[in-house]
Amino acid sequence: MLAEPVELRRRGRIATILDTPVPILLVVVSTVLVAFLFPRFGGAQSSKGNDSGGFALTDLVIGAMIIASFLHMLRGDWLARDVWRKLAVPILLIIVGSLIGSLYSGLRGFTINALIRDAAAILTFLCAVDVLRRGGERAVRLCYGAVGIAIVLAAVQLATSSGNELRASGTFPNPNVAGNLLALGIICWSGAPFRIGTKLAVMAVAFLGVLSAGSFGSMIQLAIGFGYLAASHIDQAKNLIKGRRLIGMVPVLLVVLIGAFIVLTTGAEPSSGVGQPETGFNSARFNRSGGLRFSMWAEAIERLPETPWGAGPGSVRALQLNSQGPDISNEALQYVVERGVIGLFGLLVLWWALVRLTPRGTAARAIVIAYMFGEIFRETLHYRHLWIFLAIALVAAEQARRRNPVEELVLE
Repeated sequence: MLAEPVELRRRGRIATILDTPVPILLVVVSTVLVAFLFPRFGGAQSSKGNDSGGFALTDLVIGAMIIASFLHMLRGDWLARDVWRKLAVPILLIIVGSLIGSLYSGLRGFTINALIRDAAAILTFLCAVDVLRRGGERAVRLCYGAVGIAIVLAAVQLATSSGNELRASGTFPNPNVAGNLLALGIICWSGAPFRIGTKLAVMAVAFLGVLSAGSFGSMIQLAIGFGYLAASHIDQAKNLIKGRRLIGMVPVLLVVLIGAFIVLTTGAEPSSGVGQPETGFNSARFNRSGGLRFSMWAEAIERLPETPWGAGPGSVRALQLNSQGPDISNEALQYVVERGVIGLFGLLVLWWALVRLTPRGTAARAIVIAYMFGEIFRETLHYRHLWIFLAIALVAAEQARRRNPVEELVLE
């Protein structure tokens, strides 16, 4: 007798998925596929993560989702117009800075690829918002399920692919990309409409993936994101504690654990005093990574007078404008070098616009803040997963605000 209701629920879930409109399914599949950067078609990927052309399967699915959303625009019922209006000015400033910078290097292949990459990133966000708003709460729930699957898949491939390496990368070009995906994915997942036990289990698996990636920047992003959520909901947490519901302390506990882990591991030395450390989180790599970044930043700042209006998108890597690496490991500096002062101003305005766009105290705002701290260590604005996770968290926050208008007033 008990098996029959279970079977009915299973059939109901399958029927729900089969009845889901194609654009929503494309967003769901895109969310899962961001956990893989392979297979690639028409190009190769170097061991250092440099694209030599081509595109990934993820790009094809995201492209189909963008086309489906454009059909809504042609019909006159595109639901992301308000988001575009809020982001249009900084995006146009970045485009102008990019085009002016391109006068230095010319519209060469790497410049065009960078422009297409950046355009695809923002289109992914806008079109995902359109599709999710149209699909309602069912679409958001399906996408949150896809977020959970994506971060678990990413974590599993990292945990099982490291071998003797200190830092695993799985199918990603380097461990930092994987760590960034997991950090932002965990923050996004914190707002998932599922049971707390399910959410914590997925977070635990994903955190193991972050450890395998050995990314200090990702750990900082997690601490910043959950620190913001804890500070935003401190009053609610106090009320929950009074009611003997310890779940209100979860964000605080996560921040404390992450902070303690960073402090302990950055002071870790090789287990035997010589040779290989036991983890990618060790003081030697921390000091080496920090020293190299400071050196790259100093070189980039010294060379700014040479190209005050930028050298063109993608020029740092393609023209080897930095002698110490393929990039500058800082998004703001990379923007001013490649897109000039106009592009940098557009980037700063974009940060402000994203903060204003996302509701206070939500996972969407936490993703934006974590991204802003993560860009200190790497150029991440073009990452697909950033914009997909942000779209899901933003639409979920909008739905929660409509369900609980009184709570929104309290937060504001």
